[in-house]
Amino acid sequence: MSVHYSNSFYPPPHTHNNERKSDFLGFCQTNSIRGIAILMVILMHSSCNFGLKIFTPLGGIGVALFLILSGYGLTESYKRKGLIVFWKSKFSKIWIPYAIVLTVCTIWSLSFKPYVIVQYCLIDSPFWYISFLFYNYILFYVCHKYKFLYKYRFTIFLVYAFILFAFDTRIRAEQCLCFVTGMWISDYKKIVYKFLSNKNMVLCTIFLLYGISASALFLKQMPTFRGQMEHVRLFQNIMELLIKYPFAIATIVVFTTNIFDRIQRSLLIGNRFLGFCSKISLELYIIHFSLRVMLNKEYQVFSILTFLGLSFVLSILLYRLKNHIILWIK
Repeated sequence: MSVHYSNSFYPPPHTHNNERKSDFLGFCQTNSIRGIAILMVILMHSSCNFGLKIFTPLGGIGVALFLILSGYGLTESYKRKGLIVFWKSKFSKIWIPYAIVLTVCTIWSLSFKPYVIVQYCLIDSPFWYISFLFYNYILFYVCHKYKFLYKYRFTIFLVYAFILFAFDTRIRAEQCLCFVTGMWISDYKKIVYKFLSNKNMVLCTIFLLYGISASALFLKQMPTFRGQMEHVRLFQNIMELLIKYPFAIATIVVFTTNIFDRIQRSLLIGNRFLGFCSKISLELYIIHFSLRVMLNKEYQVFSILTFLGLSFVLSILLYRLKNHIILWIK
């Protein structure tokens, strides 16, 4: 089904009612947050290729925002539809674009190895976020499929988070609490609403969370702490989690509280470019991650412009191809 370009990718800023704009983590809010998150990830990957470490934390913060929104959105969807077409939906939206890019990369490299089958199954994906998200989906499905597990779902996810935090690599350990946090926010909306209505409490929480994140980032730069992080993995995981997780939570609070309503409405909520980035965010993640090799220190401006241009163009094409395949499957 073909849809006009401007309607497909640039949702008009006022097509959704004002009350929808004020919904807690409603369409416009999640769109804006997701758009900012993918831009954070792209900025981090782009800058790191040129040796700029200042933007390094943004990648983890962007991923944390994605995971929190995923946990929240999946729980909200479960409340409305249960587990109907759960895997079909996830398969079509995530695995199809992932499989397309993985196939193209495999053909391009002219080296098909048996291990690629494992990557297709998302057991050990070159795109770590995709496989990590898939593991959370599996755990979510199991916990909600079987009633005897449902009431222990948060305990199960927290045990899973502890295992990741204690034994997995830093990149997953720092994200261990994000998905389950989104689930908790959805299940305890009334508590969250009550909290967001207290202006002083909200402001104190925002400053506290951003303060924790900034303090952890500052301590990370000190030689003593950096030395500990290099030799003790658990210490490294603690520091990285304290940088990424509080910052992501504070950012979501900023987007959902009415304190910054004027700024939200004028700059962020309903922003057409952020909505565009949000709509193709998964494709942008996969494509830009695959094209990072294009970034060249000798031709910085040209390589950055080419990298960004190709990332967006190919992401749009991949998004459209995915939708055509979904329609064909149906």
